[in-house]
Amino acid sequence: MFVLITGGSGSGKSAFAESLMTMMKDSEKKIYLANMIPYGKEGKEKIARHRFMRKNKGFETVECFYDLETVFIPHRSSVLLECMSNLVANEMFDPSSSFNQFPHDHTMEMLQDRMIQGVIQMSKKVRHLCVVTNEVFHDGDSYAKETLEYMKALGNINQGLAKEADLVIEVVYGIPIILRGEKEYESLIS
Repeated sequence: MFVLITGGSGSGKSAFAESLMTMMKDSEKKIYLANMIPYGKEGKEKIARHRFMRKNKGFETVECFYDLETVFIPHRSSVLLECMSNLVANEMFDPSSSFNQFPHDHTMEMLQDRMIQGVIQMSKKVRHLCVVTNEVFHDGDSYAKETLEYMKALGNINQGLAKEADLVIEVVYGIPIILRGEKEYESLIS
C-alpha cells in the first residue's frame, strides 16, 4: 500500500505516520528513510527529536538525502519516507545532489518527474510505503524567487504522488483527515 501523509508544520503528521506504520504488521522490516540533512543546531535538534519519537518502534534508519532511485530497500519492507519536502529541497539546493551537478542538462519538470517516478517505483518494490510531505502554501505572502520555485516543485510532486497513492491523509492538529482511500484506512486500523 502506498500512503501519502501531508500537513502543516507542527501538525502531528510525523507522529501519525509512525503510529500508522506500527499497525502494518505484515512486513519483514520497518525502514525509516531519513531525508533531512543535519544543518545547524535547530536541524540537529529536530533530528534528535524524531529519533526519540521512533525509539523502540522497530525502525531501521536509512539516510537518503537525494537520488531516491539509488537507495536499496529489501522487498518485503515497510518504508516511512520522512520527508518529501526535505528531499525536494536537497535535490534543488544542495550542491552535492546529482541535479545540481549539471544544471544545464536538467529542467525543473525533469526533476519533478524523476522524484515522482522514484517514489512510485519504490512503492511497487516494498510491502508498504508511507511518504510524509509538507503543506507549505499557507505561510507568509512574500518569498524569494528560489523559494517560490521550490514551493511550485513540491506542490507538483505532491499532486503527482496523491494521484498514485492508495491512501491520502491530511493531518490537522493531530487529527487525520482521509482525503482518499477510506476503505484502505479502515483495513489498516481494524
